[in-house]
Amino acid sequence: MLVMTKIPSSFHSTSTKRESSAKYAKPIARAKAFSAKWGGMGVFLSRWLVAPIGPWINFASGISDYHWRGFTFWAVLGEVIWVGLYVTLGVVFSANAMALAELLADVSWLLLGILGMVLMGLRLRKALLHPVKKRR
Repeated sequence: MLVMTKIPSSFHSTSTKRESSAKYAKPIARAKAFSAKWGGMGVFLSRWLVAPIGPWINFASGISDYHWRGFTFWAVLGEVIWVGLYVTLGVVFSANAMALAELLADVSWLLLGILGMVLMGLRLRKALLHPVKKRR
């Protein structure tokens, strides 16, 4: 069950509203200009190429009464491209990642072996330089 409550008007001050509107005026203006210039292609590009202004494009599309069917079409198409691009990059570089993992495993065993040799060498050096006297 969804319960909605009314936030008291004293909770929000008018100075906060002015500061927040001034704070977001520039990104909103950029998003509106981008949306007006590029239209559906702007929604498409905001999904993967210019993702940082994506939320502002969504907002600008909503306040400029962009039709939801067109928005959905371009947004889904952009998401498909975005996901496809990253999955393809993952597949292309996964073979290299596995080879790198094997190399790092081999190097770690090599380093562990070298550390063991150094510790045994130090212990041998100590034993040779400072022999233990036998008790009678």
